Amino acid sequence: MKVYISSSSGTAYRAQMHTDPSAPGAYQQAQRLLTDDVMAAMEGVLEVDPEAEIWFNDTPGRSMNVFFEEFPENV
Repeated sequence: MKVYISSSSGTAYRAQMHTDPSAPGAYQQAQRLLTDDVMAAMEGVLEVDPEAEIWFNDTPGRSMNVFFEEFPENV
C-alpha cells in the first residue's frame, strides 16, 4: 500500500508558526501537537499494512512544522 499524507499546521495564531519572542514555546508546542497527530495517522496505516510506503508533505510555511526525526524509517 502507498499512502500520501499532507498536513497543514493547524495553528490558531501567528506565534505558533515560527519562533516568536512574544510567545515563548508556542511554536514548539504546535510542532509537538502536529507531529503527534501525523504520527497517529501513520501508526494507523502501519497497523493495517506494516509494509506500507508512506509519503509525507509538510505544507505550510518553511515546512519545518513537525519533528521529522521521530517518523518511522519507511516514511
